[in-house]
Amino acid sequence: MESAHEFRLASRVGIRRPLHATGLERLWPHHAGGATERALSTVSFQPLTSKTITNMVQFRSELERVRAQGYSLDDEETTQGAVA
Repeated sequence: MESAHEFRLASRVGIRRPLHATGLERLWPHHAGGATERALSTVSFQPLTSKTITNMVQFRSELERVRAQGYSLDDEETTQGAVA
């Protein structure tokens, strides 16, 4: 659905984003079972913006916060100026 707002962020079906940098990708570890640790061992913490998580300690802390609050946010971690 296209936004009526002047500022828009478009995404394509099938696009891949880094596990550590987006809100949606932070939700799947809670449902991945044994695959979680294997997937986490492959994360390369490349910063996309100045707010991107850059290490495993920060990332695990964020995963716990997501688990506790029941939702996840991308607060300018993938694209500067965009919160999702």
